[in-house]
Amino acid sequence: SYQWQVNTGAGFSNVSATAPYAGGTTATLTITGVTAAMNSYQYRCVLGSCSGVINSNAATLTVSVPVSITASPATVAVCEGTSHTFTVGTTGSVLSYQWQFSTDGGTTYANISGATAASYTVPGTMIAQNGYRFRCIVTGSCGPVTSAAAILTVNPLPVFTVGSIPSVVCISDGLVAL
Repeated sequence: SYQWQVNTGAGFSNVSATAPYAGGTTATLTITGVTAAMNSYQYRCVLGSCSGVINSNAATLTVSVPVSITASPATVAVCEGTSHTFTVGTTGSVLSYQWQFSTDGGTTYANISGATAASYTVPGTMIAQNGYRFRCIVTGSCGPVTSAAAILTVNPLPVFTVGSIPSVVCISDGLVAL
């Protein structure tokens, strides 16, 4: 005879004859509709034979929650020379982050070396980076997902020149053009 048991943290007890379990008294236990709450549950089979009862080794169920992006990095306009931090929000079992950038409007992307956290800071933006797109690939045990791309607009600092300045200005003088 077979009797499957589950340990949810309070010791082993017989599995129910209702969902999510099927086959609780057969050689194969089937679990359908596994939930994240079932992570780390242990299962074993109690075998009854003419020589008595034998417990199988326990098997631990590992439930991986697929990664999903809850907040993509936001498009931003900054002044030349300032830093900006892009951030991605996620849920699920995240294993890694990899930030990428595109210089051709999102046709191709390249990995940014060392950019492997939920946030990436572009240090000291340059005019040459105007229009770059930034995105993050988030990998979980169920596979990778890619955020939407954010566009970086880099506005140039104002450039001005001062014309000739008179060496002496009197209070009685009119307007002085600089």
